[in-house]
Amino acid sequence: MRIAGHKISPKEGGAPAMNVSFVIRILETRNGKRFESARRHFLISFLSAFGLLLFLPAFEMRAAAQAPAEKTPEETAIVRPCPAAPASSTPAPKDKNKGKSTPGSAAGATPGGAPACLEAKATSLEIQEFLQTYVREQKWNIGEGRSSDSGWTFFRILEKEELLQFAKEPPAGRVSWTGGKALVQVRTTDLHGGFTRVQILARFQGHGENADHFAPPQDTWELNSNGTLESAIISALEAHFQSLH
Repeated sequence: MRIAGHKISPKEGGAPAMNVSFVIRILETRNGKRFESARRHFLISFLSAFGLLLFLPAFEMRAAAQAPAEKTPEETAIVRPCPAAPASSTPAPKDKNKGKSTPGSAAGATPGGAPACLEAKATSLEIQEFLQTYVREQKWNIGEGRSSDSGWTFFRILEKEELLQFAKEPPAGRVSWTGGKALVQVRTTDLHGGFTRVQILARFQGHGENADHFAPPQDTWELNSNGTLESAIISALEAHFQSLH
């Protein structure tokens, strides 16, 4: 007779010799091995799960640190407005005759107002190349010009309607305008981060006849810009670089 893999010999008469204590020890040994094996598996599973809980936050933090940070709109911008120029703290010069400040004549002020300004993520050369192409495409009547690493200056010949569109007429006097020309100055300044600041300023010279017969003879007037021409060029520049991305 076999119990748990052990053979038990029968006694005389054919009846097996049932040693109860021996059978119990055999069963306890087998059950003990099963319990020990189950206990080891449980401990291994528990320690694995516990270790995973301990190291999981560290893995998440490391993965978060390695993940690329989302860029702000300022970092992804191709064009951006120029920062506002600080107001001048220098008082306007006084009129020697009346002792009053002269409006619009503060020290350092640009005649005709501040230039139109834009910052683009491009080189000065790329900006000048686009502007020169843009001027040709507009079929403007361009006179002499000069270019350098930091800017471009050119003359534009204007018809009467164009002069009145872009320039401010003098407040006094009556003039019968016949035409004029614009001096357009483009200045570029390299900035950090691959940006270039573009400033455009236009000044005008008008030609005509003075209708006031008592005024001194004159056929040429220096005129300030109303900002229309500069804004048109800046808008074209902005639209061009935005279309590239």
